[in-house]
Amino acid sequence: MTNDSIKYIVSGTVWGFSSKIINAGIQFITIPLLIGFYGKEDYGLIALAFSLNAYLGLMGLGLNTGAIRYFSIWFSKNEKQKIIGVSQSSIVFYGIIGILNAIILLFIGNLSNELFQISIKQYYIFRWMMTILAASAIFNWTS
Repeated sequence: MTNDSIKYIVSGTVWGFSSKIINAGIQFITIPLLIGFYGKEDYGLIALAFSLNAYLGLMGLGLNTGAIRYFSIWFSKNEKQKIIGVSQSSIVFYGIIGILNAIILLFIGNLSNELFQISIKQYYIFRWMMTILAASAIFNWTS
C-alpha cells in the first residue's frame, strides 16, 4: 500500500466517523426540541413519518453500493464514458424512485386518518409532515 492509499483510507474513516457523530449530535439536540414543540403524543407522528420514509428507502434496492464499486473500477481504469453513462442512468432511475416515493408519502398522508386511527388534529399535522417529506424525497433520491 502506498502512502496515498493509507491517507485516503484514513480520510474516509475520519469523514465517516465524523458524519455519525454529527448525526447523533443533531438528533440529541433536535429530539427534545421536537418533543417540546409537538408534545409527547404528537412526537409519535414524527417517529412514524421518519419510519415510513426509512421503509421507502428500501426502494433503492442497494444499487448505489454496486454503482460505487463499478465507479471505482472505471475510475482506476480511466473509463470516463462508462462513469458518465451510468451516472446519467442513475439520476433518471433515482429520480423515478423519488417521484414514486413522493406519491406513496402523499397517499399515506392523505389516508393517515383511516390507516392509523389518529385524531383530526393529528391528521393535519401528519399530513403536513408527509407533504414535506414528499417534497424533499425527489431531491434526496436524485442527489
